[in-house]
Amino acid sequence: MISDFIYVEKENEMVSPSRFLFWGNSKNIKKQPHCVWLLLIRVGAKGLEPSISCSQSRCPSHWATPRNFLEYTHLSFKASRGSITSNMKKREFAQQIYDILDNLLPKEIRFLEQRDPFRFLISVILSAQTTDKIVNVVVQELFSKYPDKQALAQADVQAVEEIIYPTGYYRNKAKNIVACAKALLGRTLPESMEELVKLPGVGRKTANCVLGEVYHKSAIIVDTHFARVVTRLRLVDDKDPEKIEKAVARLLDERYHYRFSMTANLFGRTVCHAKKPSCDACPLASLCPSKDAFLKKRSKQSTLPLV
Repeated sequence: MISDFIYVEKENEMVSPSRFLFWGNSKNIKKQPHCVWLLLIRVGAKGLEPSISCSQSRCPSHWATPRNFLEYTHLSFKASRGSITSNMKKREFAQQIYDILDNLLPKEIRFLEQRDPFRFLISVILSAQTTDKIVNVVVQELFSKYPDKQALAQADVQAVEEIIYPTGYYRNKAKNIVACAKALLGRTLPESMEELVKLPGVGRKTANCVLGEVYHKSAIIVDTHFARVVTRLRLVDDKDPEKIEKAVARLLDERYHYRFSMTANLFGRTVCHAKKPSCDACPLASLCPSKDAFLKKRSKQSTLPLV
């Protein structure tokens, strides 16, 4: 039996729910390292339907019949059925969540007011560890004094610190936005994750904001609100932002990524609050695996005796 079958899925690329690829190398069975077989499992009307093909145009004679190969892979195939079903259900569940939020929430969702690409980038950098409301107020003074990258690149860092003080972490932020302006002199705002994260003060979250808002590209933006929502819905089981980003990206088609980022974020701000989520009024309550725990906790708190 092949012991090292693995589920294959290209990172950040959707695989149709009807196709699951398993690779096995015949060297694991009869010392034939030159022959690699592909077991393709389709989910059709009759259930799971396996078929195979070989990477070589001419196979060893003892591998000439698919039946022989399937006999070896039967137990691996059977053991993998649970994970196949689980992956399928999670994608279907994620799409269901997306559809509900997409229909429920405004078609245009924006938390930061600046629309100019450079000003939007600076606003996102400043939004770390603070509220968008504070940023929208602070940048009015900032951009009235330094309206573009040329002006901000020449700014005195201490003068910038005084303006952006209400956003918190003002020393690092002032240093970063001035350095970022300098790095963008003579060039346009990058259009790729790889280039954006090279800019001072820009991490994956900021880069994804730019990719989604400015360039209308696929982007999963993981902030505290988004992470809370997808975690409570059990779409992910990790706390690392980058792992959350990639896990959610695998669950939805790329065309839905940015829209889902914005709807889940807004939903986290307005309904799925950190301390007291509004489970009673939640449109996802019937689907949410965390609802019962929150309602039970609330019920216990309401029955505590008065002292």
